[in-house]
Amino acid sequence: MDHPFPYPTLTLTLALTPLFPQVGAALFERHKLLFALNLATSLAQVPAAQLAFLASGGSSLAATPSLPNPAPEWLPSPAWSQLCHLAQSFPVPFASLPTHVAASPDAWRPWVVETAAEALPTAPLPDTYDSALSLWQRLLLIRTLRPDAVMHGARELVRRELGWVRNRVMIRVRVRVTIASGALLF
Repeated sequence: MDHPFPYPTLTLTLALTPLFPQVGAALFERHKLLFALNLATSLAQVPAAQLAFLASGGSSLAATPSLPNPAPEWLPSPAWSQLCHLAQSFPVPFASLPTHVAASPDAWRPWVVETAAEALPTAPLPDTYDSALSLWQRLLLIRTLRPDAVMHGARELVRRELGWVRNRVMIRVRVRVTIASGALLF
């Protein structure tokens, strides 16, 4: 029997509703965001290869950049290598990204260097990348170019995927999570 995507999600979420507050109460504060991110990526059915890239940054040592670093003064070599590896690993939608950064480094510099880490997940990307990337793909890009902002990107992903109502994350109105002073409280 073929069901539309929301049906299994609804069933899974309703099954987790009684369990979710107890799991949250049993976790250390530093692990609650990771648990919520895991739940959000499971509900969104994020491919395992992309999860592995988020966790490890890919094997940037094995990846040889296809282009020379266009702005070594503000774009570190490891970040450029990881960006090229991201484009090679996930051609849709990242295939043209290294070429675009190399062609217009001045457009990318403010996003990479000048944007505060907490504002980065919602800061506009240059050109069409702002509308072309999903929030999950944007988190991969943040992991590649600004690893200091990954936690902020993860919070934004949880907020959007699981819902948000006045400092409380609601898993589609069925499970409550409170975000206070940078930690998730269930």
